[in-house]
Amino acid sequence: MSASDKLKALKGNYTLLAVALPQIVAVMEAAESHCIDCGPCNGGVTPPEDGSPCWSCGHIRAALAALDEQLGDSGSTSPPEGATPLTFADLAMVNLSRARRWHPGFPDDDDWNGADWSNAMCGETGEAANVVKKLRRMETGHEGTRPLDETVLHKALADELADVVIYADLLAAKYGLDLGIAVIAKFNEVSERQEFPERLAVSA
Repeated sequence: MSASDKLKALKGNYTLLAVALPQIVAVMEAAESHCIDCGPCNGGVTPPEDGSPCWSCGHIRAALAALDEQLGDSGSTSPPEGATPLTFADLAMVNLSRARRWHPGFPDDDDWNGADWSNAMCGETGEAANVVKKLRRMETGHEGTRPLDETVLHKALADELADVVIYADLLAAKYGLDLGIAVIAKFNEVSERQEFPERLAVSA
């Protein structure tokens, strides 16, 4: 499996993507630097169809090799040894940075208002529910004429749930809320009300 294929397999696995990010950046920087010098692929925007040396130079090959080694076996859903688990703070930081590529003034711009972000989150929630509907059809033997693949559906559900969390974080950012703090407070409030011992610890 190539580094490119491994990256595709990482869709939705933000912990592993975070681990691989330095090498991904190295590949991009190598490509950008070389393409600016030779220019046959329009500054790195459009890879040449003829497989010209621009995209096979030593710098890019070395960066891709390092990325391939960093990714290892991406078929595993477990983070590599020593990887730091994803936190709400990690998500909020990178999510905000990426959102500003589409919405430069976010969260203070008027490009999308709170209802727009809420609708986006609800849309992803609906897509997750649609996947669960198909899983339920499998569970009850009502698949119909189109066969369903449980593994594919599980992957689809993971993707949609990830989208829900990502949009929930952006919606919280739109209103100046810290989603991690909100989750801790709400979880502990319900546990206390129900007299359950489970509590989420507040990070120092």
